[in-house]
Amino acid sequence: RFSIHVEANEQLLKGGWRTFVTEDPAISVNELREKAIEKYDLDEFVGERLTFYFETYTGTGNKIIKNLKDDQCFDSLGMRTNKDGEQVQIELNKVNMCVMIKKNDEIDEDASCDSRFMLECIPEVGQALREKFHWIPIQEKIYLVMDNAGGHGTSEAIDEYTNRLKEYNVEIIWQVPRSPETNLLDLGVWMSMQSAVERVHYMRRCQHDALAKSVEDAWEQNLNRQAFKNVHGRLRVVMRCILDDDGGNNKVEQKRGKLFRDATIIDLTLDDDEDNNNDTNNEEEDIQDDCSDDEMI
Repeated sequence: RFSIHVEANEQLLKGGWRTFVTEDPAISVNELREKAIEKYDLDEFVGERLTFYFETYTGTGNKIIKNLKDDQCFDSLGMRTNKDGEQVQIELNKVNMCVMIKKNDEIDEDASCDSRFMLECIPEVGQALREKFHWIPIQEKIYLVMDNAGGHGTSEAIDEYTNRLKEYNVEIIWQVPRSPETNLLDLGVWMSMQSAVERVHYMRRCQHDALAKSVEDAWEQNLNRQAFKNVHGRLRVVMRCILDDDGGNNKVEQKRGKLFRDATIIDLTLDDDEDNNNDTNNEEEDIQDDCSDDEMI
Protein backbone atom coordinates (compact mmCIF):
# COMPACT_ATOMS: atom_id res chain seq x y z
CA ARG A 1 0.00 0.00 0.00
CA PHE A 2 2.20 2.74 -1.31
CA SER A 3 -0.47 5.40 -1.76
CA ILE A 4 -4.01 6.12 -0.59
CA HIS A 5 -4.92 6.86 -4.22
CA VAL A 6 -6.25 3.88 -6.16
CA GLU A 7 -4.61 4.60 -9.51
CA ALA A 8 -1.20 5.48 -8.07
CA ASN A 9 -1.20 2.39 -5.87
CA GLU A 10 -2.14 0.10 -8.76
CA GLN A 11 0.55 1.55 -11.01
CA LEU A 12 3.21 1.05 -8.37
CA LEU A 13 2.07 -2.49 -7.60
CA LYS A 14 2.25 -3.32 -11.31
CA GLY A 15 5.79 -1.97 -11.49
CA GLY A 16 5.03 1.35 -13.18
CA TRP A 17 8.10 2.80 -11.48
CA ARG A 18 10.28 0.72 -13.82
CA THR A 19 9.60 3.19 -16.65
CA PHE A 20 12.01 5.59 -14.95
CA VAL A 21 14.78 2.99 -15.32
CA THR A 22 13.82 2.24 -18.92
CA GLU A 23 14.11 5.94 -19.75
CA ASP A 24 17.40 6.31 -17.85
CA PRO A 25 19.24 3.00 -17.34
CA ALA A 26 22.01 4.72 -15.37
CA ILE A 27 19.60 6.10 -12.77
CA SER A 28 20.58 5.43 -9.16
CA VAL A 29 18.36 3.90 -6.51
CA ASN A 30 18.16 7.20 -4.63
CA GLU A 31 17.25 9.12 -7.81
CA LEU A 32 14.59 6.53 -8.64
CA ARG A 33 13.13 6.88 -5.17
CA GLU A 34 12.88 10.67 -5.50
CA LYS A 35 11.19 10.40 -8.89
CA ALA A 36 8.66 7.89 -7.58
CA ILE A 37 7.86 10.09 -4.58
CA GLU A 38 7.31 13.12 -6.80
CA LYS A 39 5.27 11.44 -9.54
CA TYR A 40 3.01 9.40 -7.29
CA ASP A 41 2.77 12.00 -4.51
CA LEU A 42 3.88 9.56 -1.81
CA ASP A 43 3.72 10.72 1.78
CA GLU A 44 6.80 11.22 3.92
CA PHE A 45 6.44 7.96 5.85
CA VAL A 46 6.32 5.87 2.67
CA GLY A 47 8.96 7.90 0.84
CA GLU A 48 11.56 7.54 3.57
CA ARG A 49 11.05 3.76 3.67
CA LEU A 50 10.81 3.03 -0.05
CA THR A 51 13.15 0.11 -0.67
CA PHE A 52 14.24 -1.76 -3.83
CA TYR A 53 15.31 -5.37 -3.49
CA PHE A 54 15.97 -8.60 -5.36
CA GLU A 55 15.96 -12.30 -4.49
CA THR A 56 19.01 -14.52 -4.53
CA TYR A 57 19.70 -18.05 -3.30
CA THR A 58 22.33 -19.77 -1.21
CA GLY A 59 24.17 -22.92 -2.25
CA THR A 60 21.62 -24.99 -0.30
CA GLY A 61 18.69 -23.35 -2.08
CA ASN A 62 17.57 -20.98 0.67
CA LYS A 63 16.13 -17.69 -0.56
CA ILE A 64 17.70 -14.43 0.59
CA ILE A 65 16.31 -10.92 0.15
CA LYS A 66 18.93 -8.31 -0.63
CA ASN A 67 18.26 -4.56 -0.70
CA LEU A 68 19.87 -2.30 -3.29
CA LYS A 69 22.09 0.44 -1.93
CA ASP A 70 21.13 4.08 -2.47
CA ASP A 71 24.13 4.80 -4.69
CA GLN A 72 23.73 1.70 -6.87
CA CYS A 73 22.89 2.38 -10.52
CA PHE A 74 20.54 0.13 -12.44
CA ASP A 75 22.94 -0.34 -15.36
CA SER A 76 25.43 -2.04 -13.04
CA LEU A 77 23.46 -4.04 -10.49
CA GLY A 78 25.76 -7.03 -10.61
CA MET A 79 24.97 -10.73 -10.30
CA ARG A 80 22.65 -12.93 -8.29
CA THR A 81 22.19 -16.67 -7.78
CA ASN A 82 19.03 -18.23 -9.20
CA LYS A 83 17.17 -21.30 -7.89
CA ASP A 84 19.41 -23.60 -9.93
CA GLY A 85 22.51 -22.18 -8.27
CA GLU A 86 23.62 -20.35 -11.40
CA GLN A 87 25.11 -16.86 -11.37
CA VAL A 88 22.95 -14.59 -13.53
CA GLN A 89 22.70 -10.85 -14.20
CA ILE A 90 20.26 -8.93 -11.99
CA GLU A 91 17.58 -7.87 -14.47
CA LEU A 92 15.14 -5.02 -13.95
CA ASN A 93 12.10 -7.32 -13.83
CA LYS A 94 13.72 -9.16 -10.90
CA VAL A 95 13.90 -5.97 -8.84
CA ASN A 96 10.89 -5.18 -6.70
CA MET A 97 9.83 -2.27 -4.54
CA CYS A 98 8.38 -2.28 -1.03
CA VAL A 99 7.91 -0.10 2.04
CA MET A 100 10.45 -1.28 4.61
CA ILE A 101 9.18 -0.99 8.17
CA LYS A 102 11.86 0.27 10.52
CA LYS A 103 12.46 -0.62 14.13
CA ASN A 104 10.18 1.32 16.51
CA ASP A 105 7.79 2.31 13.70
CA GLU A 106 4.17 2.51 14.83
CA ILE A 107 1.85 0.54 12.57
CA ASP A 108 -1.96 0.79 12.55
CA GLU A 109 -3.78 -2.45 13.20
CA ASP A 110 -7.45 -3.37 13.00
CA ALA A 111 -9.13 -3.23 16.40
CA SER A 112 -12.50 -4.26 17.77
CA CYS A 113 -14.41 -1.81 19.92
CA ASP A 114 -15.07 -4.00 22.95
CA SER A 115 -14.57 -3.93 26.71
CA ARG A 116 -10.81 -4.35 26.46
CA PHE A 117 -10.49 -1.59 23.87
CA MET A 118 -12.65 0.81 25.87
CA LEU A 119 -10.76 0.17 29.10
CA GLU A 120 -7.48 0.93 27.31
CA CYS A 121 -8.70 4.04 25.52
CA ILE A 122 -11.02 5.80 27.95
CA PRO A 123 -8.20 7.15 30.17
CA GLU A 124 -6.62 8.59 27.01
CA VAL A 125 -10.01 10.13 26.14
CA GLY A 126 -10.24 11.75 29.56
CA GLN A 127 -6.76 13.21 29.25
CA ALA A 128 -7.40 14.39 25.67
CA LEU A 129 -10.61 16.13 26.73
CA ARG A 130 -8.79 18.03 29.45
CA GLU A 131 -6.01 19.02 27.06
CA LYS A 132 -8.43 20.10 24.34
CA PHE A 133 -10.67 22.07 26.70
CA HIS A 134 -7.78 23.40 28.75
CA TRP A 135 -9.64 26.57 29.70
CA ILE A 136 -12.17 24.60 31.76
CA PRO A 137 -10.96 24.37 35.39
CA ILE A 138 -10.36 20.84 36.64
CA GLN A 139 -12.94 21.55 39.37
CA GLU A 140 -15.61 21.94 36.66
CA LYS A 141 -17.06 18.82 35.06
CA ILE A 142 -16.73 17.98 31.38
CA TYR A 143 -19.62 15.90 30.06
CA LEU A 144 -19.03 13.12 27.55
CA VAL A 145 -22.16 12.04 25.66
CA MET A 146 -22.20 8.38 24.60
CA ASP A 147 -24.80 6.20 22.96
CA ASN A 148 -25.65 2.65 23.98
CA ALA A 149 -23.72 0.76 21.30
CA GLY A 150 -22.76 -2.77 22.33
CA GLY A 151 -19.13 -2.06 21.53
CA HIS A 152 -18.89 0.21 24.56
CA GLY A 153 -18.35 -2.86 26.72
CA THR A 154 -19.99 -4.94 29.40
CA SER A 155 -21.69 -3.43 32.42
CA GLU A 156 -18.61 -4.21 34.50
CA ALA A 157 -16.31 -2.51 31.99
CA ILE A 158 -18.60 0.53 31.80
CA ASP A 159 -18.56 0.86 35.59
CA GLU A 160 -14.77 0.59 35.61
CA TYR A 161 -14.02 3.21 32.97
CA THR A 162 -16.73 5.51 34.29
CA ASN A 163 -14.84 5.52 37.59
CA ARG A 164 -11.53 6.06 35.79
CA LEU A 165 -12.90 9.19 34.16
CA LYS A 166 -13.48 10.71 37.59
CA GLU A 167 -9.72 11.26 37.74
CA TYR A 168 -10.23 13.87 35.00
CA ASN A 169 -13.57 15.06 36.38
CA VAL A 170 -15.33 13.81 33.25
CA GLU A 171 -18.85 12.45 33.54
CA ILE A 172 -20.60 10.29 30.95
CA ILE A 173 -24.13 11.19 29.89
CA TRP A 174 -25.77 8.16 28.29
CA GLN A 175 -28.15 8.76 25.41
CA VAL A 176 -31.77 7.81 25.99
CA PRO A 177 -32.37 4.41 24.30
CA ARG A 178 -34.04 4.47 20.86
CA SER A 179 -33.83 8.25 20.65
CA PRO A 180 -31.28 9.07 17.93
CA GLU A 181 -32.72 12.58 17.47
CA THR A 182 -31.46 13.54 20.93
CA ASN A 183 -27.87 12.94 19.84
CA LEU A 184 -26.16 15.67 17.82
CA LEU A 185 -24.15 13.10 15.90
CA ASP A 186 -27.18 11.10 14.76
CA LEU A 187 -29.24 14.22 14.20
CA GLY A 188 -26.99 15.45 11.41
CA VAL A 189 -23.31 15.73 12.29
CA TRP A 190 -22.49 12.25 10.97
CA MET A 191 -24.37 13.02 7.76
CA SER A 192 -22.42 16.23 7.25
CA MET A 193 -19.13 14.44 7.90
CA GLN A 194 -20.03 11.53 5.63
CA SER A 195 -20.80 13.87 2.78
CA ALA A 196 -17.41 15.58 3.15
CA VAL A 197 -15.55 12.28 3.54
CA GLU A 198 -17.17 10.85 0.40
CA ARG A 199 -15.94 13.82 -1.62
CA VAL A 200 -12.42 13.57 -0.24
CA HIS A 201 -12.28 9.77 -0.51
CA TYR A 202 -13.14 9.67 -4.22
CA MET A 203 -10.61 7.48 -6.10
CA ARG A 204 -8.86 6.45 -2.91
CA ARG A 205 -8.36 2.89 -1.73
CA CYS A 206 -11.01 1.15 0.39
CA GLN A 207 -8.62 -0.06 3.08
CA HIS A 208 -8.99 1.33 6.59
CA ASP A 209 -5.80 3.39 6.49
CA ALA A 210 -6.91 5.26 3.37
CA LEU A 211 -10.37 5.85 4.85
CA ALA A 212 -8.84 7.13 8.09
CA LYS A 213 -6.73 9.58 6.09
CA SER A 214 -9.83 10.78 4.22
CA VAL A 215 -11.64 11.38 7.52
CA GLU A 216 -8.66 13.38 8.82
CA ASP A 217 -8.47 15.43 5.61
CA ALA A 218 -12.21 16.11 5.69
CA TRP A 219 -12.08 17.14 9.35
CA GLU A 220 -9.19 19.54 8.76
CA GLN A 221 -10.25 21.10 5.48
CA ASN A 222 -13.68 20.23 4.14
CA LEU A 223 -16.28 20.30 6.90
CA ASN A 224 -19.09 22.82 6.81
CA ARG A 225 -19.15 24.65 10.15
CA GLN A 226 -22.52 26.17 9.38
CA ALA A 227 -23.98 22.67 9.00
CA PHE A 228 -22.83 21.87 12.55
CA LYS A 229 -24.44 25.07 13.84
CA ASN A 230 -27.66 24.16 12.06
CA VAL A 231 -27.68 20.74 13.71
CA HIS A 232 -27.15 22.36 17.13
CA GLY A 233 -30.09 24.66 16.47
CA ARG A 234 -32.20 21.74 15.31
CA LEU A 235 -31.48 19.81 18.53
CA ARG A 236 -33.05 22.54 20.63
CA VAL A 237 -36.18 22.44 18.50
CA VAL A 238 -36.30 18.62 18.69
CA MET A 239 -36.25 18.85 22.49
CA ARG A 240 -39.11 21.33 22.40
CA CYS A 241 -41.11 19.07 20.08
CA ILE A 242 -40.60 16.14 22.44
CA LEU A 243 -41.85 18.20 25.37
CA ASP A 244 -44.88 19.38 23.36
CA ASP A 245 -45.63 15.72 22.56
CA ASP A 246 -45.49 14.73 26.25
CA GLY A 247 -42.24 12.82 25.74
CA GLY A 248 -43.30 11.26 22.46
CA ASN A 249 -41.51 11.27 19.14
CA ASN A 250 -44.44 11.83 16.78
CA LYS A 251 -43.95 15.54 16.24
CA VAL A 252 -40.23 15.08 15.63
CA GLU A 253 -40.88 12.41 13.01
CA GLN A 254 -43.88 14.05 11.35
CA LYS A 255 -42.23 17.45 11.06
CA ARG A 256 -38.70 16.25 10.23
CA GLY A 257 -36.72 19.04 8.58
CA LYS A 258 -39.32 21.71 9.44
CA LEU A 259 -37.62 23.49 12.28
CA PHE A 260 -40.48 25.39 13.86
CA ARG A 261 -43.70 23.49 13.22
CA ASP A 262 -45.48 22.29 16.33
CA ALA A 263 -42.80 23.78 18.57
CA THR A 264 -44.17 26.00 21.32
CA ILE A 265 -41.11 28.28 21.29
CA ILE A 266 -40.47 29.39 17.74
CA ASP A 267 -37.12 31.12 18.22
CA LEU A 268 -35.19 28.28 19.82
CA THR A 269 -32.32 28.45 17.35
CA LEU A 270 -31.38 32.01 18.33
CA ASP A 271 -28.56 32.34 20.81
CA ASP A 272 -28.92 35.82 22.22
CA ASP A 273 -31.42 38.61 22.78
CA GLU A 274 -30.04 40.78 19.99
CA ASP A 275 -30.63 38.07 17.41
CA ASN A 276 -34.07 37.42 18.86
CA ASN A 277 -35.05 41.08 18.52
CA ASN A 278 -33.74 41.37 14.95
CA ASP A 279 -35.02 38.12 13.50
CA THR A 280 -38.12 36.95 15.41
CA ASN A 281 -40.60 39.11 13.50
CA ASN A 282 -39.37 37.90 10.12
CA GLU A 283 -39.35 34.28 11.29
CA GLU A 284 -42.90 34.52 12.67
CA GLU A 285 -44.14 35.81 9.30
CA ASP A 286 -42.42 32.97 7.45
CA ILE A 287 -43.70 30.38 9.92
CA GLN A 288 -47.30 31.56 9.73
CA ASP A 289 -47.18 31.44 5.93
CA ASP A 290 -45.81 27.90 6.05
CA CYS A 291 -47.89 26.65 8.98
CA SER A 292 -51.35 28.09 8.43
CA ASP A 293 -52.96 24.91 9.78
CA ASP A 294 -50.78 24.68 12.88
CA GLU A 295 -51.56 26.19 16.24
CA MET A 296 -49.21 29.07 17.01
CA ILE A 297 -48.57 29.87 20.66
